[in-house]
Formats: sequence, structure tokens, C-alpha cells
Amino acid sequence: MVIVRTAGALELSVVAARLLHGDYLGDENVVHRLARKVEIESHPALPVSIDGELGEGERFTFEVVPGALRALTGPGYCAGRGRILPRNP
Repeated sequence: MVIVRTAGALELSVVAARLLHGDYLGDENVVHRLARKVEIESHPALPVSIDGELGEGERFTFEVVPGALRALTGPGYCAGRGRILPRNP
């Protein structure tokens, strides 16, 4: 789970740039946790983007379903780090 804290435009632009570069987890405005299930309750309703779909709600539950997603990866993928590594020349 990755949460980006509320911040000013300058700080969020730095997070966005780091996100594109792949090194955002060290940013003080980013919280990263591992969890099997996350429940969020918010009053007032919380605007969200889930897989690119915009919406809002007061209560959300996200749960990991082992084996539910199949992914095809290229030859440079390293499962332990979750990044694509450059090919050897």
C-alpha cells in the first residue's frame, strides 16, 4: 500500500517526479506498508483513484487475493525487487 500525504504543489511535484523515476519510497510524503487487508473510513467522503477509475466514498476495503492476478513479464524482470533490470549488453 502506498499513501501520499497531503502536501503543497511543490512537494507533490517532487513525489510525482520520483514516482516516474521509481525511487519514491524514500520521500517523507510517502508512506509504504505491506498488508493483506486495508480498511479505510473517512468523513466526509474521500476522493480516490482505483486503477484509473475516479470516485469517492466513505468506506473502502482492499484485500489481497493470492493467485487472483496473472502477469506476463519480460526477460529483465526481477520478482524480488519488482523492477525491470537492464539487459546485459
